[in-house]
Order: sequence, then structure tokens, then C-alpha cells
Amino acid sequence: MNRRRFFMRFASIASRCARRLPCLRRWPGVRRVGSALHTVRTSVAIFVAIVCTSAHADWDAAAAAYEQEDYALARSEFTVLAERGDPRAAFVLAHMHRLGQGTDKNPVLALLLLRQAADHGLPDAQHQLARTYQMGDGIKPSRAEAHRWSRRAAESGVGQAQLEFADGLRNGEFGKMDGPAAISWYRPLAEGGLPLAMLRLALMYDHAEAGLLEDDQQAVQWYEAAARQGIAEAAARLSELHDVGGPDLAPDVNNAVFWSVVARLAAERSGVETDRPYLELADKMRLRVNADAHASIAFSAVMWTLEHWGGK
Repeated sequence: MNRRRFFMRFASIASRCARRLPCLRRWPGVRRVGSALHTVRTSVAIFVAIVCTSAHADWDAAAAAYEQEDYALARSEFTVLAERGDPRAAFVLAHMHRLGQGTDKNPVLALLLLRQAADHGLPDAQHQLARTYQMGDGIKPSRAEAHRWSRRAAESGVGQAQLEFADGLRNGEFGKMDGPAAISWYRPLAEGGLPLAMLRLALMYDHAEAGLLEDDQQAVQWYEAAARQGIAEAAARLSELHDVGGPDLAPDVNNAVFWSVVARLAAERSGVETDRPYLELADKMRLRVNADAHASIAFSAVMWTLEHWGGK
């Protein structure tokens, strides 16, 4: 089987795994994804698919064995590569020893291999090691180590690692809360088009976090940017802001109704598990205007979503 066929098959596996990855909870509040174990499993599938296209025959053989669930052979091949100093192989081996694929479960060895890959500068390993220290998954939790490895992964340019590093700074997960530093990470991510970074920035301006002055205009700007990307919570917050108004924002019931409809559509579109708040918000705002006005506003909201979301 040639390399292109390997890649296509691995990419298919990666795609299926990625669809199973739990998304960040968007209501109420925002929470990061669950267990480190699930993240490792998904990361490894995607990682193997990507690396396979440029690696030599030894990697191809190991990857082929892993895909075919011949874990004993895959472990043997990856072990040779790891002993040669390949951090990618060490990362995959850490996953295999953690789950007991082709060997007995060995969380201690899994952690050592993960640390080896992280020490050699592999961003995915650094990101996972930060999560491991943060959650105390098989190891004593350490804010200092979580901060260290999270920063290294973020500085390596891993988007999810950058977002989680900013979250940790904002929420005080590494010790003292550092909102200004969080903003310095959120802003370029938001300006680069990451919807959840847009939402985080909007929330910080909305609630005057980190010493920021409450800024309705900045909050609305970033909420609208996130809503254009289909973030239901952003549309819901816009509805609430327009409903009650603020220091720099006059109440506007029509806009409040409009964004409540968008929030409901976004929740239905994205399959948000806890969509009840969005449904309740839309039902509440429906009563703020008469039936004809609501029908007109709802039609405008649907057209807006078609313009910005299309068939996505």
C-alpha cells in the first residue's frame, strides 16, 4: 500500500475521531473539553494521519500496524523510533501504554514517554502534559508545571493550547488570575478568526473583568463576531444586552428579539446539548412584540443566518 493510500485511510480515521470530540460547552458559561484521556485518543489519531505523509518507511510501517490494530507490532516499531529520539513516536507510545494497547497499562511509563516527547519540543505532547498536570491525571497536580507546559505549547503556536493557556490565566488556574495577560492571548486569536476567543473577549468587556472598564460597544462587537461564527451563547448575550441596555447601549426590543431567534437557531444548528436556555430565551422574547412583528423579525434572523452561515 503506498503512502497516499495510508494517508487517506488515516485521515478518514482522524475525521471520525474528530467528530466524536466533545465540543466546548457554550451555555451557561464556557467549559473546556473533558478528560485528558479522550483528548489524547483524538490527538493521536489526527497526529498519526498528518505525520504519515512526510515520514520515512519505518514510521509508515508503525502507522500501518496501528491502523490495523496490530498494537504489538505497532508498539515494537514505535519503540525503535522513540529510542532513536523521535518525539512523535514517544507521544504515540505514551498513548498506547496509557490505554494498554499491545501491552499492559502502564501510566508511569506513559507519563515518562509523554514527558520525553514534550522535552523534545513536540507541541501536542506539551499541550497534553499541561492538561495532565492541571487535572492531576495519574500525577500530583501542579499549577507551576501546568503553567510551564501550557505556555510552551501556546508559544509553539497550537491554537487550542493558546486558547486554554489564556483561559488558565483568566481563571487563575495557574495561581493568581491575570486578565491583562489573558487578553494579550485572546485578542490575536479573536482577530485571527477563532470564535471562542471572540466570545471570551466579549465576556471580559461585558463584565468588566481584569480591570477593564465595562465597554458595551466592544462587547457587542465581539459578541456579533462570535455570533457570525454560529456561537449560540454570543447571540444570547446580545439579546440580553439589547433587552436591558447598558451605559453605552440603549435598550432595543427588536434587536433583543432578533438575537434571541439567532441564538435558538445557532443552538439547533450546532447541537448544543443544553439548549433549553436558548429556547426559553426565544420564547420569552417572543412575548415582547406582537405576532406580526415577531414573524417579521424572525424572518430577518433566518435570512441573517443564511447570509453568515450559509449551508455550513
